[in-house]
Amino acid sequence: MLRLLAVAASLAAASGLACSNFTLAPSGVSGQPDYNVCWSIAGVGDAREITLHVEAHSPAACTQGHCWVGFGLSETAGAQMAGSDIIVVNDGKVQDLYAVSNGEPQVDGCEGDDWTVAAFEEDGGWTRAVLRRAWVVKDKVYDRDFHDGRMQLVLALGTSEEFGYHASYRRAAAIDFVPRPGFQLQATEDIEGAVVVPVAIPFDAAAAGATGTTEYVHGYLDVATVLPDFSTTTYDLVQLTLKDDTIGHPSGARLHHAVLKSCKAPPGTPEALKIMETELRPRHEGADGDGADCPIFSAVGPGNPNMVVGHDMGMRVKETTAGWQMRYLWFEYHMDNPRNAAFTSTPMLNLTFTSKLRAREGKMVVLGDAAIMMGRLGQVITPGEHTFQVDCRKECTKDWAEATLYQVLLHMHQSGTHARLVQKRNGEVVRTIVDRQFYNFDTQPMVVLNEPVTVLPGDELSVLCKYHNQGQGDLEFGDASSDEMCMAFVLASDAVSDVCGGTAFVGQHMTICASDKFLSVQTAQDWNQLTSGELVRTFGAPGAACSAGTPLPPLPVPTSGPNTTDSSAGRAASRGLHLALMAAVLVHTM
Repeated sequence: MLRLLAVAASLAAASGLACSNFTLAPSGVSGQPDYNVCWSIAGVGDAREITLHVEAHSPAACTQGHCWVGFGLSETAGAQMAGSDIIVVNDGKVQDLYAVSNGEPQVDGCEGDDWTVAAFEEDGGWTRAVLRRAWVVKDKVYDRDFHDGRMQLVLALGTSEEFGYHASYRRAAAIDFVPRPGFQLQATEDIEGAVVVPVAIPFDAAAAGATGTTEYVHGYLDVATVLPDFSTTTYDLVQLTLKDDTIGHPSGARLHHAVLKSCKAPPGTPEALKIMETELRPRHEGADGDGADCPIFSAVGPGNPNMVVGHDMGMRVKETTAGWQMRYLWFEYHMDNPRNAAFTSTPMLNLTFTSKLRAREGKMVVLGDAAIMMGRLGQVITPGEHTFQVDCRKECTKDWAEATLYQVLLHMHQSGTHARLVQKRNGEVVRTIVDRQFYNFDTQPMVVLNEPVTVLPGDELSVLCKYHNQGQGDLEFGDASSDEMCMAFVLASDAVSDVCGGTAFVGQHMTICASDKFLSVQTAQDWNQLTSGELVRTFGAPGAACSAGTPLPPLPVPTSGPNTTDSSAGRAASRGLHLALMAAVLVHTM
């Protein structure tokens, strides 16, 4: 029998389908992927329709002769069960489900906007389905739209006839059904003038002697030692890829996220301390010269092992009249070690620079409580649910040139449940830029915005963070994973600040407006927690009214030939039927 990859390849070649392949079971099918998705899209804009060809292989016998296959659209900012719009196909019938937790999903009670099953078969351990649905749905409560760019998914396969969350193989995944130009990871040979710099920083937990669950790995790189002609040539950093060798460690220890900062001198040296005293300390009270006060340059984290700045945008590394700009790159790896295990690790971060400068210069801006000043001011999260808001005020952005935002990473810790970044103008909300209604500390991808957001001088950018403190005592704001944070990392172009958000200096509530400027615009009342009603989930909201659309009509099904699973002739005929069904779908939708 032909392997599925060959079938998928033949489908793609014959019909122009795009395909992605994944592995659910530990070893897949003899080392090959065991869950495969092919798709075609017809129409334009919001009137598009998508046809999915989903195939999954069961590593065990299907009980009662049937397996089920599941496919779900997750929240844009993280692939997980909670917040997903899910379908399960079982014996040719489709169940429309949704999930508000990482457990058993619930039945979608709204009619319409459902998937139409155009074809289904089970053959040789494979469960296959051809499905159709509108690109944009009317029911926004229990269903999710498709959109251009990267979509976060949940995939599953069950070996019993009855659907069940715990009796399945499942994984998170991501697919660019319609790739957004300019933000795809590129091969080195496709980047003109590329120089790849691998940075490995060994870590020994036992030698570190740490007692908390969060341990830190620090190191720095002198860019001038790895880039040729750095003193005469300007470079752009265009992408980062992170390799984590702690995946699957029996202790549960792992690399959680990495932060990259830029410094004018090697951290910890007398030169750095001098710079810190004259330039940084006025901006961040309490600096200790260990690199913590260098501006954040980039970040990669859970669900976000790679960062592509943009095919026409780069983060500039150059020599200026004031001295080296970003000559020293400071690395801070946050290791999650819940059992205080004695383990060793050597995370590898590959930095790709190019001497072929991009058209736009990108910059990382930190919004929200960027200096974790809520912790220094003694603000705590009492037991229960509470929401906090930290603003980048109009008194700060009035000095900006028109800026453009491209990517956003919202960041809280383990008690965070909901985070949002909002743009305001003249006191009115212009848009919600990113809304993570089902925030998960373990999935924090850098989200490429569907459309770049223009920020005008005088606009406000508010970071709202909701927490659920399930303990008996108060939670503090701080660096540790058991503490909390409230911030957003934003990749932007044009003249913007390093930081814009709440902080304090000598006990006064202030706002950082630029790397070298303060404006006293906040009062003590601005730090008070808001009511939890400020952040309310809309997806899967109990009692929400349906706004149902119309399911796509069923397609004509070709007449089948022999369809047994006991002979090679029967399997060939079955596969031929499935290909014919797919062809019928394509003819109907193109």
